[in-house]
Amino acid sequence: MPKAAKSSTTKEDSPTGNPKSADAKKEVKPTSKVVGTNATTKTASTKLARTKTPSTKTPSSQVAQVKPPAKSHAKPTSKALATKPTTPAKIGAEASQPQPEEKKEKTEEEKKAERLANYRAAGKIAREVKAFITPQIKVGMKILDLCDAIENKITELGGECGFPANISINNKAAHYTASPKDTSVLQDGDVVKVDFGVHKEGCIVDMAFTVNFSKDPNIKDIAIASEEAVKRAVKIIKAGSKTNELGKIIERTVKKYGFRPIQNLTGHLLEEWIVHGEKAIPTVERPHGDEMLENEVYAVEVFATTGEGRVTSSGKGEIFQLDMSSARVPIRNKAAKQILGIIYKKYKSLPFAKRWIAKDVKAYEFAMRELERAKKLDKYGVLQEKEGTYISQFEQTVLVTKEGCEPLTD
Repeated sequence: MPKAAKSSTTKEDSPTGNPKSADAKKEVKPTSKVVGTNATTKTASTKLARTKTPSTKTPSSQVAQVKPPAKSHAKPTSKALATKPTTPAKIGAEASQPQPEEKKEKTEEEKKAERLANYRAAGKIAREVKAFITPQIKVGMKILDLCDAIENKITELGGECGFPANISINNKAAHYTASPKDTSVLQDGDVVKVDFGVHKEGCIVDMAFTVNFSKDPNIKDIAIASEEAVKRAVKIIKAGSKTNELGKIIERTVKKYGFRPIQNLTGHLLEEWIVHGEKAIPTVERPHGDEMLENEVYAVEVFATTGEGRVTSSGKGEIFQLDMSSARVPIRNKAAKQILGIIYKKYKSLPFAKRWIAKDVKAYEFAMRELERAKKLDKYGVLQEKEGTYISQFEQTVLVTKEGCEPLTD
């Protein structure tokens, strides 16, 4: 899901992946595909940067109880010997109950290994989902069915959605996901972008690809342009690389095919429970960039277009994200309170789709509007170029290593 560039417009009008980003002309670092799956856009990206969700509470340890020492008539010879006896153990069945062992705090090495294992597991699921869904994408397929098939497969394989599946067609670049009653279908001539995310314990991977149903010879290579740009850029990634070095390669590759990269949609750093991290990968040449560090995880993402190379927000969208910085405004509507509880429990700081809420809450429409009015939710507006243009997208997630990078999704 792309990260959107910063701007001064309203959240839902932001052309970046971040609902809060404003002016599309200024590049913004990714914050948190819509709705993202686990919605701000990626540099025009579809992902929003968010604060990490609080860590889970660690249960307190219980002290084992023992029997008191046998009575003694001897007086203690020193203060050190005159200690208080331990609490007597409970009598009967309770005494035989095993006491829970105290949980040991994980070492930094153990945390690092667990984090990498989660990213690799999420990447494996993403690859399997792509292999499963690609042959099913055909003219006449409902967008709602395609979204459901992707998201259901993710959970079937043991993952969770990093953000709602994005199915963006033709001039729409990002953040389009099916509404609860969506009846639109894929048509002959469409250029279809499929963008989805998978997470394991908040460790998110993000991937996207394009299916071109057009027979127009002028855009026959549009999907190849975005894919080759990503693959060329990934080759130079290693600890110490600068993100602007990737932007130079991306721009030259896309233009070689006669298209333009969308410059206000960028690749982005992926952090735990955050789709759009603070660092961005530009898609055009820039004088400065962020340093890529060992063990960081990035979504390298490129959009190639026949248009001007900039997207704007339609203001309409079906992807939302909890505003973690919103003020404590009292919510009185029962359904709205129920929705907030669902968000905190299931999605935390990640983007979610309105249709996900519709499955659990009947009166979701009024309740969602109330939460928007109370500024509890950010909306990911659909990002698009002007009518009549075509856009392709390709994205893969990589783990930065000392000597290069490890592909997680490709």
